[in-house]
Amino acid sequence: MIVPSYAGTYPQEKYNEKRKTISNMMTDNIIESQEFSLGKNYLCLIDLVETKRPGIKYTSVNLFNKNELIIKTERNAYECWICLIDDHPVTKKDYFMTGEDYQGYSVYNLTDRTGVCYYPNDVINGLAFIWHEVIPSPSGTSLAVIGSYLNSDLELAFYDFTDPSSLPLKEINRHHFIEFDEIEGWHGEEIFALKTYRLFRKSDKKPFEELPASECEMLMQIPGAVEEIIQIDKYSKTVQEKDTWYHTKEQL
Repeated sequence: MIVPSYAGTYPQEKYNEKRKTISNMMTDNIIESQEFSLGKNYLCLIDLVETKRPGIKYTSVNLFNKNELIIKTERNAYECWICLIDDHPVTKKDYFMTGEDYQGYSVYNLTDRTGVCYYPNDVINGLAFIWHEVIPSPSGTSLAVIGSYLNSDLELAFYDFTDPSSLPLKEINRHHFIEFDEIEGWHGEEIFALKTYRLFRKSDKKPFEELPASECEMLMQIPGAVEEIIQIDKYSKTVQEKDTWYHTKEQL
């Protein structure tokens, strides 16, 4: 099993204490499990685990290569993200990413069976950027990361993954205050798209968010009174630009 090393600006002695605390919090009480096939060779099992503190749940990430358990990570958060980049175009190796801590991230080289955990110094004050979703570009050399600071709005950040061994990963660009309902994904290597489903009063195309709640409820009961529009926001990886497109369901 891969035992990752540590490379972060957060003090290592504090990192070791944090990992020990998380490990001591875990129990054998698995509440639910999710199973994901990743690429051709890997299987990921994510367990939601009851901790020793009532009402607090952590996750356990278990990655298998065929029947061999190669990664086991205990994460101090209810939510969990994972990402596989297989056959990286530069190194020709497979990589798996997840986060031991909700404020950090880990990069595992599955081919060489090595791994590195990265914690930024801002973990001390709980001010580090929290990754929620990680989507590699088609080539695997860039990452689109949807995340936030604690109790703040969502942001979309892009990271360079040309050299997976170089941590921290270099941030390419960031878009603040994003809103969406669904991830559409990458359009090539330079654009990343997010979808939002919006409702309009069909008679004058006025959006529901500008109407009283009582009228919205009434319109929903009238056949043909409401039109759903799909808003697609296309974000640039390299510059502060966003193109917004609108479509009806019939147009897509």
